[in-house]
Amino acid sequence: MHYSQTIQEEKTVIFDLDDSVGIFCIPCAKILNEHTGLNIDSNDWGHDTDLCKLYNISNEEFFKLLNDSDIIKIMDPKPDASFVTNELHQRGYQIVFVTARGWHSDMVKITTEWLQKHDIYYDQVEFVHVGESKLGKIKGYKNVKLIIEDNVKHILELRDNGYHTVAVDGSWNKSVPEPRIESLSEILEILE
Repeated sequence: MHYSQTIQEEKTVIFDLDDSVGIFCIPCAKILNEHTGLNIDSNDWGHDTDLCKLYNISNEEFFKLLNDSDIIKIMDPKPDASFVTNELHQRGYQIVFVTARGWHSDMVKITTEWLQKHDIYYDQVEFVHVGESKLGKIKGYKNVKLIIEDNVKHILELRDNGYHTVAVDGSWNKSVPEPRIESLSEILEILE
């Protein structure tokens, strides 16, 4: 597999990473439950759920827990992540990940190693920091055909700015209207 460093201005598909391509919520809930002694299933995280309030921890404590854990190393990819990204590449799409992993001290190395380990094709990875909008990074790409995202705030902001954005189904984004997907393979039909 070839992982290039440049982006051609052809047609681009932009993916979020955590809970869009990788299964982040399950190990995250485990870490939070172990730390707090609570037993809250990630399926119980609703649209308005503030995880820090739900688990009664500060933002600093939350991000320290995530940073100190191996969560972004150990999370599993969605079952069809490798197939879909490689198929899109074969169809001529540029694959870009825009992820809000700016909270992690070693975000670049861990993220690229995780993508390669799981044979998930990418041309570029962009990182945004806590409180930063993904929109600023995405505006730098031409001919964006589709964005795949699970975060309500990001989905709505991107849609409001004219980007065709599909919601990856999660308990926390049920209020977001269509289009939404349950499986990444559905993207292949959307882009036909």
